[in-house]
Amino acid sequence: MRIVQPTGPWGRPVLAGPAPRLLPPSTPLRPTRVCRVVELMDDALVIAAQVAALAEVFQPPAFTVLIRDHGHLTVTADLLGDVARLFATIKRVLAKPCGEKSIGAQTSGCETDSPISVGIGEPRSGLVGAGAHVTAEGMELVWAGLVPAVDSNELQRAVDATVRWLFSPSPVVAAADRHQAEIWIGQRRWRPDLVRQALTECGAHGITVDLNETGLGVTAALPVGVDARSVRTAVHRRLPAHGLINRWELSQPVTGERPPLLDALLDVCRVVLEHDVQPNDDFFALGGNSLSATHVLHLLRERAGVQTDLPEFLRALRTRSLVRAATMLNATSASAPPTPARLPKPVDTFPLTPQQQAYVMGRGDDFASGGVSCHTYLEFEGTLDDTAGDPITRFEHCWRRLHARHPMLRVRIDQTELLQRINPLEGEPPLQIIDLTDAPPESIDARLVELRDEISHRVGPLEGPLHLVRVIRLPRGRVRVCFSFDALIVDLASMGTLFRELDVLWDDPELELPTIGVEFSQCVAAESQHDPSDTARARAYWDDKLANLPPAPEFPAPAEVTPGRFLPHPIRIDASLWQRALQNAADWGITASALVAACHGEVLSQWATSQRFTVNLPRFNRRPIHPNVAQVVGEFASITLIVIDRTRPESFGRFARDLQEQIWADLAHDQITGIEIMRRLRQVGSGAGGNALMPVVLTAGVALQGNQTRLLGGRLDRVYRLSQTPQVDIDCIVEDHDGGLVINWDHRSGAIDTDIVVAMAQEFARLVSRLADPDAWSELDPTGTADRANRSELAGPSRDVTDRWSHEAIWDRATEDADAPALVGMHGTTTRGALTRWAQQIAAKLIPLPAGPVAVALPKGPAQIAAVLGIVSSGRAYVPLDPTAPTVRSQQQAALAQAVAVITPGHGEEAWSGVPVVSTECSDDDALADPVTGSTQGAACAIIFTSGSTGTPKGTVITHAGIVNCVVDTWRRLEADASHRFLAVSALHHDMSMYDVFGVLGAGGVLVLPEGVDARDTDALADLVERHEVTGWVSVPALVAMLAERATDTQLASLRHVLTGGDWVPRTLCRDLTERLPELRVISVGGPTETTMWNIWHDVAPSSDAAAVPYGHPMSNTTYHVMDERLRPRPMGVTGELVCSGAGVAAGYLDGPEQPPSDDMSQRFAVHPVSGQRICRTGDRGLLNEATGPVWFRGRADGQVKINGYRVELAEVEQSLQQDPHVHSAIVVPVPRDTGVGYRSLAAFVTGTTDVDRVRAELTTRLPREMVPTRIVPLDELPLTRNGKVDRTALLAGLAADHAPVTDADPLVDVIARFCSDALGTAVGPDQDLFMLGADSLMAAQLATRVDAELPGLRLAIRDVFATPTARTMAAVIGARAPEGIAERIALIWQQTSDLDTDALEKLVHKGT
Repeated sequence: MRIVQPTGPWGRPVLAGPAPRLLPPSTPLRPTRVCRVVELMDDALVIAAQVAALAEVFQPPAFTVLIRDHGHLTVTADLLGDVARLFATIKRVLAKPCGEKSIGAQTSGCETDSPISVGIGEPRSGLVGAGAHVTAEGMELVWAGLVPAVDSNELQRAVDATVRWLFSPSPVVAAADRHQAEIWIGQRRWRPDLVRQALTECGAHGITVDLNETGLGVTAALPVGVDARSVRTAVHRRLPAHGLINRWELSQPVTGERPPLLDALLDVCRVVLEHDVQPNDDFFALGGNSLSATHVLHLLRERAGVQTDLPEFLRALRTRSLVRAATMLNATSASAPPTPARLPKPVDTFPLTPQQQAYVMGRGDDFASGGVSCHTYLEFEGTLDDTAGDPITRFEHCWRRLHARHPMLRVRIDQTELLQRINPLEGEPPLQIIDLTDAPPESIDARLVELRDEISHRVGPLEGPLHLVRVIRLPRGRVRVCFSFDALIVDLASMGTLFRELDVLWDDPELELPTIGVEFSQCVAAESQHDPSDTARARAYWDDKLANLPPAPEFPAPAEVTPGRFLPHPIRIDASLWQRALQNAADWGITASALVAACHGEVLSQWATSQRFTVNLPRFNRRPIHPNVAQVVGEFASITLIVIDRTRPESFGRFARDLQEQIWADLAHDQITGIEIMRRLRQVGSGAGGNALMPVVLTAGVALQGNQTRLLGGRLDRVYRLSQTPQVDIDCIVEDHDGGLVINWDHRSGAIDTDIVVAMAQEFARLVSRLADPDAWSELDPTGTADRANRSELAGPSRDVTDRWSHEAIWDRATEDADAPALVGMHGTTTRGALTRWAQQIAAKLIPLPAGPVAVALPKGPAQIAAVLGIVSSGRAYVPLDPTAPTVRSQQQAALAQAVAVITPGHGEEAWSGVPVVSTECSDDDALADPVTGSTQGAACAIIFTSGSTGTPKGTVITHAGIVNCVVDTWRRLEADASHRFLAVSALHHDMSMYDVFGVLGAGGVLVLPEGVDARDTDALADLVERHEVTGWVSVPALVAMLAERATDTQLASLRHVLTGGDWVPRTLCRDLTERLPELRVISVGGPTETTMWNIWHDVAPSSDAAAVPYGHPMSNTTYHVMDERLRPRPMGVTGELVCSGAGVAAGYLDGPEQPPSDDMSQRFAVHPVSGQRICRTGDRGLLNEATGPVWFRGRADGQVKINGYRVELAEVEQSLQQDPHVHSAIVVPVPRDTGVGYRSLAAFVTGTTDVDRVRAELTTRLPREMVPTRIVPLDELPLTRNGKVDRTALLAGLAADHAPVTDADPLVDVIARFCSDALGTAVGPDQDLFMLGADSLMAAQLATRVDAELPGLRLAIRDVFATPTARTMAAVIGARAPEGIAERIALIWQQTSDLDTDALEKLVHKGT
């Protein structure tokens, strides 16, 4: 042995033979190998023999070897001296997966290079290596080394030593039982005897089980009536780990009448599949696929006049027997006389195909993600030292012949005329030779990267050449061959043809290849020869499909797209796994291509924002116009669009079968080109402007002939592959490789995060591994996403919360100090003791009533608080009703809640249809009822109604346990105590008010009641904050924004806590408030009503520069899960539905009349599929970017919107509108805020009537103010998109142009109208109602502020805007407050100066002075 590397990577001698000879570092090394075939052996036995042979031949004192795919093993003299120990040690190493610490060795993972390697498989490149391959003849032992460091004589001695050791009489070898029936190869067991036994028990006879390179082949005859599929399934289920059967030949006698089409079908299949096909053979098991089936059907039509479509034909073939397929065809297809096909003549100038035209356009910058060619780049590397003569000269000769043979390699493109012209055969092909054999070793890698960058993203000149080949000579006899192909001239199948023919010519450079007999120009001409009726049917089919086509999948992506740079991420899938998955697919009647598409769709669905999306699937349209059409080189590709829908709870097998049916149906309507499909897609209203419509592509090449991962008879291995396509963000290219798969995930940098691509690639491999198990096909979640380590889930702190009633803390505070204030307001002060006594008196009034909730319909004031406390202290749930809502709606909610009483001002029993009315008026002599205490046992505290999508409000049952959990955690976070002084601005029927009642009073604080104040009048609210030194405020963001707009810093100086949520929280609002009030904490809280008050919290940092406010972190005993439609956890960083579990999850919805059943809960409440916890599906969308949070809010997944913090189901408003007999149809759309975040109001569009005032008046009798559209627009008809859906975008666009600007002679009226127009972003007439045009409370505040700022001396209060919402009436109010004539003069000055710039204004001032 000659030393090349004196020390190994672990700092010890690698090999030290008895006569080492050091070689200069520059000595060229040439690989050589010696092989011998023996019978099958146990893999541990083979490796032990390899290690022993190393020690015998090279005699090192100690060395470290790499055991392929398992790790490193340190071999010492002691270990070599104990054969039993050596064998046992290797057994233990093989039992450990790659990456684990190996026995007796320092390991850094299985991929670390080592000069010495042993194992099963191909020897690793290094100084010396041993390997072994399973072949049909047995096991081939291979020893390889680098000459002159190792010579062939030493390798021959090593092979001899290995064989001698394997067949030695050692007891260890005998114990290994090399002839045993069970043989281990690569951690898989092979039991041919058990396979034979299982087949015999199924009734099979004539059984042969043989070993091939990747598994077992089975041949057997089955008796009549025994189904081949059931036999295969029975064997797999019995022997799931005892051998991979990758070839089945199960035959049955043909019984009964022979189907007339059988002989024709057999003959055609023999031609297409090049196989000895028998009547009971399975077309797909013989290697058939949808492409070859298309060819078979074409020949059947020509030869036998069969008239059936492709999907029906494929279903016949899926019966797993050609006899049954022929029978089905006889029953379902009519025969007609064969019509001979007409083959057009070849020409040198012909039109570009639609797909080629698209590629030419994509080279320009007219589209986003354009500016690139559709291009494939490949690199192959290896040695060609076994070739006579100069291998480079031989390669040049072979490629020159292919260049002459295939005209499309010489094509040029006329971009103006959209033509392609074949150049005459002259000159040399575009082939470059680059010699790096003498380059400094340290520079070679950098030079190879440089050469790759030159052409891997090549945009070849349209005038040609559109391909380029480079051959790079490397040191030690190695060669790298690089191919650059533009898709204008070749598709994936054409590359396979070129490489296949290159292999043939390499073996015999002068071999005369058979004439093809057909050219690409003829194929292009034949493509246009469709029957007009077939084209019409195809167009109708695609129009119908496109009408409901979902968009492409959306993934988390970097903010900026980097055009033109694509990155590859290749993975390989082991042949054993893939072949077993294919067998299981065959049992489901699924082809390899459909299986790839299903795996791809399943994986994408885990990272896509929605689980229903569209994928771009290239198809290879080689119409069988000639027997040799498969050998034609050209661009045959087109596309189809497949819909992936993983929203339904169905097994993977059912999903894959449905997807296959969809693909087959698309193939049957391929008379419409993919480009026309995309063009029509833009026309039906799904266009994306200049953006890519369908940028996610699956290129499934498993049905194509030819191996594109090896070249020149296996001498060169593919080491790199990269594709790029204009308007494509990610292209998953799947190819066969030695029975397994090679998958390249090529993606555009900047369009999708590389980490996500890597994760999806890993998940694809994991899924195929699972699908090797037949049981996985029946599972809803075959990949087990619930067990994923990186699932999006964030839990709040786990804390013990005492089981108490919500009111108990309030009574505790009253016991501590009964005279301390609890409520203050216009009424004066109500002490803790007086409040609890009042509540107990009300509770006593409820004692005679039957069990059940009690409704509260009181305005803001002490009586409202006392009523709530009286109800809950009696053990009942309160039902807060909006006293300003229509009576009919309040009655409806009370009925739905099955309220046993209602507490209202005065009496008014007639309004409540027999429901008892309870008064809050009490005297000192009234009885008292003790408050309930002890365990709540899940008792309800409140029933909060929200808008319902069915048109009926939904009542959510909130428990005491949920309220106490939230209140106690909020106290902890705010350090709440008796200094708490909150303004009760939230309406009682809004769940945020629960903190005002139970949180503030339970902490011993004071609740300031805005009695008689409109909640929108922030001028009055700001006065209350200042007057009562309010420290806390809880409301929706719109009300906070109004307060910030109108109140002075002095008025808000006492504020310490603002809790806001229930709608988007603007970052600018938080920043402005904290800058003005440094002592103020602004806290964003969130969570739907169904999760009790709020269950997520975020302190907005004053110094934060974040563009948005996060949703926050879960509160105590709460977990947020980000899940998909099937309740599978989403990966980190991927948007999904926010699902909550924990103490705050409500008891459910009411089980009253017209309410969903309590056990179904309208699917909002469910059970976590893994933990079994009750969960609430919020309908909100969000994501987690990091395991530590925070959660980010990303909008809604349904038709629910938030209007100023109130939940509104658009469907409920539409149904209420359609109850009007004059309204024929109605559509309600939310009007976005100017900031683009959230919605400010609703707009309704109705047909059938123009009397919108009457429609609005009718609507206000049924819906609360928040749900009544501010604008109702009459239309003759609703605008529709091309696919027949209501065009909501067009409706919104029409709002801005709905009114022409109107001027007024009164200057003040004109100025106020202009202010209103600016606020709304649309022209407002002097007599138009501001709120009917879409204004909201914040706009009212901004309008009042602008009047104060720009019309000095004039005053407009917020309450004035609500009371007089037109420019004319507001002007009248303003003018009445000012001295006579002053308001008009100020307005006139504003008119004269508002359009002047600074210079003009100064001139006017100087002129006046």
